[in-house]
Amino acid sequence: MGSLAEVVSTMLTEPVTRSLPRSWQDSYSPARARRWISEHDAEGSTLLASQKATGLAAGLVILFESPPIGSDAADLRLVYLLAEPYWGMGLATELVEGLAAWCRGATRDRITRGRCRA
Repeated sequence: MGSLAEVVSTMLTEPVTRSLPRSWQDSYSPARARRWISEHDAEGSTLLASQKATGLAAGLVILFESPPIGSDAADLRLVYLLAEPYWGMGLATELVEGLAAWCRGATRDRITRGRCRA
């Protein structure tokens, strides 16, 4: 596996980003991927999801807080992107279930910046 920017640049293909905000679309060079990673790390936590058996990068999970309209509380927002070869394999379900189990195991009621906390 190459650098994180190289991995992200090959993962964020046109079909993967097609339904995402316009600023996330188009082709990615390692330099653009580095900027994309920095921007999203500033907003929350960006995690690389890899296939357990091979260690190959399968997708990205982005966690960030967003205040709901009309409330002082913050909601956790989860964004996941899967590389095309991993579509249709149930990995998105596995990612969300794994995150929920991790939080239940930590006996916490909130998640912030990739950590459960009370």
